[in-house]
Amino acid sequence: MTTDEKLEQLVRRAGKRTPLPDEVKQRLQTSFRRELQLNMRKRNRAKVLVLSGIAASILIAISFLILNDSPRPTSVIAKIERSEGETFWQYEDESGPLSYGNIIQPHDFIHTMEGSLSIRLENSSVNLRLGRMTEIEFIGKSSVRLVSGDIYVDAQPDGNHHSFSIRVNEIEVKHLGTQYLVSSNEDGISIAVREGEVIIKSRKQEFHSKGTTGKGELVSVSRTNKLTRSPINTHGSRWAWVNQMAPTIETNNMPIDKFLSWIARETGLKLVYNSPEILEAFHTELIKGSIPTEDALRALDIVMNTTKYSVIIYEGTIKIHN
Repeated sequence: MTTDEKLEQLVRRAGKRTPLPDEVKQRLQTSFRRELQLNMRKRNRAKVLVLSGIAASILIAISFLILNDSPRPTSVIAKIERSEGETFWQYEDESGPLSYGNIIQPHDFIHTMEGSLSIRLENSSVNLRLGRMTEIEFIGKSSVRLVSGDIYVDAQPDGNHHSFSIRVNEIEVKHLGTQYLVSSNEDGISIAVREGEVIIKSRKQEFHSKGTTGKGELVSVSRTNKLTRSPINTHGSRWAWVNQMAPTIETNNMPIDKFLSWIARETGLKLVYNSPEILEAFHTELIKGSIPTEDALRALDIVMNTTKYSVIIYEGTIKIHN
């Protein structure tokens, strides 16, 4: 018997199928549809969960990239006016060299290494000068932390700068006046007041220190908190690096008396005119042209050579005479 004959015989044995009653058929169809819908809902829910998981993962990845790769918001609190030698800034794991015009932002660390810097606070009369091997942190526009080295503060008398302060360990230095030098080394902290007045605060005490042209004061605080005061000159070797880092000024069309006052302020020397006539003449006489002012005393010689008057520097005094 062939395979086809066997199949034909099986069909005859099976005979014609008895159709299902309509009630049973309807009940089975309803049950089938319900099961189908349930399975479809499960599949859709699974798809939603998968898609939601994928979307959440993508959002997390994007957020991570944004938080880690987005640029640091720019908040300028100071700018570099002069940079000599090797100097650089550091913020977290970023760093770079410093040069004229570079901006400084909150919590930037500034290192001078073998160089030195002149910095101008944004929208302020305050000029900061950093000596070699100095490290500071800009806490904000109105405060810096001196880690080590030397920082000189020069604020114009008419400027809005009285909120500025320097923090060194547990000591805070704030000024009422205008020129002072704060140093921190292995022996302790010193504040040399060249002109004006500063307030020195610690956890246990607060005191003032004053200086005038020619007569400054040095306040020293040792690591054991021993405090000493002593008079100092406002000119000489202590201030040499400070004078060399003075910000440049535009001299063209500047009255000579104003220029001489700037020289006296930068060098810590007392300015004396031999007669009222010389002061009156220099009040109206203007400097013609721009001259280099990085070396204040050299600039003084250049300007005085254009006048009919002479200058003598003697015992802490710049004397202008006929």
